[in-house]
Amino acid sequence: MNLVLLPGMDGTGALFTPFIEILPPEVNTQTIPLIQKVGVSYQEQAKYVASEIENDSIVIAESYSGMVALELCRQFPEKVKQIVFVASFISRPSSLSRFGGHIPSAFLKLAKKPNWFLLRVLFGGKANDILTGRFIQAMSSVPLDLLKFRLKQVASLKNPTSKLSIPCTYLLARQDVLVSKNVLHVFENTFSKVVVHKLEGTHFLLQTNPEGAWDAIQASAI
Repeated sequence: MNLVLLPGMDGTGALFTPFIEILPPEVNTQTIPLIQKVGVSYQEQAKYVASEIENDSIVIAESYSGMVALELCRQFPEKVKQIVFVASFISRPSSLSRFGGHIPSAFLKLAKKPNWFLLRVLFGGKANDILTGRFIQAMSSVPLDLLKFRLKQVASLKNPTSKLSIPCTYLLARQDVLVSKNVLHVFENTFSKVVVHKLEGTHFLLQTNPEGAWDAIQASAI
């Protein structure tokens, strides 16, 4: 079994460790970091991912990578056996996200080195030293101009118009304050069949509830 992991806004894949650590040994994982350059489109990211993975992979897309995964399904359907979206989006994730391109640099710097309150929002009661350290290390490697570019991409998202038949699973985090539950309607209008699992956890679901996420993935996507 081969799981392909596509990371969130940081693009590094470094935050997948808590999820990978709980997987059984017979499960192979392949983390594909995003191309870390300003100006790279979702389509270009998808083309790169396709060049790195085998056909009939189970693709797990976290947060920002939802659109990368969607383009992968559109352009290279032979690569995707099943798609799992984790606290992800393929349209604007919330009403506030339209202003993503105007977030001050000072706030983005705070996101790179979050205070205790922001850590609580991001990770809830799971914000331990190990997870916090991994987050800070991952974010510190991402230039501010790249974060700004990706936030502008998110702000400009439109609802997809195509219809896809690839089996789709969506893991919804109950304590997610970054992605609205309304995004489910967009997934249901884009994929012919969507299985939804509502799990306890924050936007960083694979980090705050890796066991629950794996159980849900096994139940519907394998």
